[in-house]
Amino acid sequence: MRFREDQIAISADIEAMFMQVFVSPEYQPYLRFLWKDNTGQPATFQYTRHIFRATDSPCVACYVTRQCAKDNADKYPALEQITKRNIYMDDLYKAVSTPTEATQLMNDLQKMFSLGGFNLTKWTSNSQQFLTTVNENHPEKSDSLTKKERPLERVLAVKWKPDTDVFLVEAKKFHAIDKKDLTQRKLLKFASPIFDPLGITMPLTIRLRQSLQLAWSNGPQWDKPLNMEHLTDLNDWIDKRSQFNDICLPRIYFKPETKILETQLHVFSNASELALASVAYLRIRYDDNTTELKFVIGKARVAPISRMTIPNLELQAATNGAKLSRFIKEQHDIRIDSTTLWTDRTTVLHWINSPNQRHRIFIANRLNFIMDSTSSLDWRYVPSKDNPADDGTRGYKACDMTTDSRWIKGPDFLLRPSSDWPNHPLTQPTADIHLTDNDQQPPTSVIDFNRFSTWTRALRVTSYVLLFAKNIKKKTHQSLSLHHLTLGFAWIIKHSQNQSFPKEIACLTKKSDIPPRSPLHPLCPFIDDHGYLRAKGRLQ
Repeated sequence: MRFREDQIAISADIEAMFMQVFVSPEYQPYLRFLWKDNTGQPATFQYTRHIFRATDSPCVACYVTRQCAKDNADKYPALEQITKRNIYMDDLYKAVSTPTEATQLMNDLQKMFSLGGFNLTKWTSNSQQFLTTVNENHPEKSDSLTKKERPLERVLAVKWKPDTDVFLVEAKKFHAIDKKDLTQRKLLKFASPIFDPLGITMPLTIRLRQSLQLAWSNGPQWDKPLNMEHLTDLNDWIDKRSQFNDICLPRIYFKPETKILETQLHVFSNASELALASVAYLRIRYDDNTTELKFVIGKARVAPISRMTIPNLELQAATNGAKLSRFIKEQHDIRIDSTTLWTDRTTVLHWINSPNQRHRIFIANRLNFIMDSTSSLDWRYVPSKDNPADDGTRGYKACDMTTDSRWIKGPDFLLRPSSDWPNHPLTQPTADIHLTDNDQQPPTSVIDFNRFSTWTRALRVTSYVLLFAKNIKKKTHQSLSLHHLTLGFAWIIKHSQNQSFPKEIACLTKKSDIPPRSPLHPLCPFIDDHGYLRAKGRLQ
């Protein structure tokens, strides 16, 4: 993702990286092998350098390149951080502002890595000026850079067209499947190579993964032909796969030569019985009064086989959105001024806005992560019809998965002023509190017992409300005590009884008989000296 932060993109490769790292003599015997000499007799040799396919080679080679940058940090202070964050194994991917800066960076990297015995080669870029400089100064490293039609490059397995500076998802890899004699083995063989780390085609591939899950619902039957009549979604996916065309995603986030006023991160999440999805966009405001929305990354996964309630799935999707938000901010070097997370589930918003309530372990663990990673003020409501993550759970047909789809472009309302965004359904006018002469009877609109998950919290809140009313009326400053808790307990019991049996209490207060059809009639109810509704025992 850092590769998309600036105008000029450059990439290079560390030539024969493993073979440049020396193996300590005490470990060289572990790399022995047999080789026939000229006489045909086997001779024993051992490697003195790290070799390809050895388990330790990647780790050791990466450590050595970072150590090389650390050892030369006094001379090249900026390169230590670049080596840590922009070199992936033996590949360099970096975005800079100008071709001049790219040329300077190339020269510095060449000099620094040469001190450690490494050589950077295969330079490429979207800047023709930079490529010309490489071709003039390092013709052996040009790698046909002067060709008009340059081949596709791979950036961590994502295809990149330097000429047009776009990431490309080719449709041909989605066409290589035939439902004739399709088995679990063939389906998995087709689905596994589809690698999309940015989640550009996630609404299309999630339908394939849902079919994979359904195909395995009866256990592994690797070479048994699948019953396509039961896999209707997969059947439709294969029949219409030819309608899917190449998708191009601009590499760069920002417009060139335009001042950025604000950069916002917006993350949407959604869940259904079949899948969970999260998708993130950058909302960028410029000084020319324009606003752009850029796709950052999308993630989706099939729902667990063990059934979960929709609110729990939505909470898990919100957790995934919080993880995605934290990941994006950690991985980018650009400044993100604000973060907003969107969900279309009001239950999740209620949970997030009341984290101190007592919840079940499943809910509590996810709320703890959400509150550690975000703030409750970051969360907002979005209707399902405006939620792009909804496309990630429902999936797209092949013809709908285009560059102009909502999954790629983002929701239209984010291009409008924030005053036109969807309102938060939890924002309700605050009810006025009216004090009465009876300081033990607070208005019922003040206390909503549906908000409390424990008896202790409900009791203490009720007692505090009663005490507050008493302090206001008598102009005192008493603190909560056992006496006030007892009064709160009595008020809750009486309030609950009045809510459940108002007619019966009214009749008993007037000392008249309760209706025969009342469920309390067989219990011979009465009101005791403390005002509680009670039932007589058998002996009475």
